[in-house]
Amino acid sequence: MMTDQETTQKQKELLDALGAAQIARAYLRSVKSMLGGVEIQNIRLEEIQISEDEQLWLVTLGFDRTLDEDEALVPNQTRREYKIFEIDANTRKVKSMKIRVV
Repeated sequence: MMTDQETTQKQKELLDALGAAQIARAYLRSVKSMLGGVEIQNIRLEEIQISEDEQLWLVTLGFDRTLDEDEALVPNQTRREYKIFEIDANTRKVKSMKIRVV
């Protein structure tokens, strides 16, 4: 059983919502070259929630992606896309990144 001091320290170490959103954003930027080399703009936090057991943050980020020439009807056309990130509240590591279909 943890003491009050250990519990307080553990709470300080746990990731909060803002920290989870920042980790998701940094991760998205770090892997954008693996997303087909497309330009990603206007990244916004769309949704955020913590799991019932408070072990995972689920963060949805939206961004505008410049369409390829063969997809676009006009030059520099963009489409809004969404990704859901699962972030471990204890280790601060991204466990998954998934496509969010709207």
